[in-house]
Amino acid sequence: MTPFECGVCWSGYDPAEGDPVWQIEPGTAFEALPAHWRCPKCDAPKEKFLAKPQPLGERLVRAWRTVMPRLAGLPVTNSRLTDVLCSRVVSTEGGQLAVVMTPWCLNAVWVADDGRAVATRGATVVRALPSGTYDFVAGELEGVGPVLSLSLMSPVLEFDGLEAGQVAVDAAFEALLLAPVPVQVTPTMGTSRRELFDLLRPSGP
Repeated sequence: MTPFECGVCWSGYDPAEGDPVWQIEPGTAFEALPAHWRCPKCDAPKEKFLAKPQPLGERLVRAWRTVMPRLAGLPVTNSRLTDVLCSRVVSTEGGQLAVVMTPWCLNAVWVADDGRAVATRGATVVRALPSGTYDFVAGELEGVGPVLSLSLMSPVLEFDGLEAGQVAVDAAFEALLLAPVPVQVTPTMGTSRRELFDLLRPSGP
């Protein structure tokens, strides 16, 4: 689902939007366009189009948006979260890290700078962040490539809309990158990641 742009007039083709001039439906990848398709602005052939580089955050949002229709209406999906939310992206050792919220989960995602797979799909990869070490799971996301994912919260039914979701995304992102303050641990204090990120849940009556 990578966007392309014309090398002659620099107009773009966005798979998420399709092409109303040629009656191309939204969700049609550039590779799936008919051979006779041409630039709707300058009439250049497909061969003149080049893949348009995208920042990681945009690629993550775009990739998960394509999944949303398949999960709409399921009990694990929060219908009040009508879009995919993403934190800012930060560079870490050998890659980039972001936190993404979909209508069904809140995940941290790490992608290698060179796009390579650092482990086989389904394998656990331990990565150190300022807040501690975490077990990421290797996978692949269409439009992004190999990724490491860390589940922070699932499902995310408590959030009443995109504004509350974005607050949680940004808070989780900061919590992962914030070095812990030394405290004296007592037997009654929780130490699991679930208990840590329970603090990010929206407050309510």
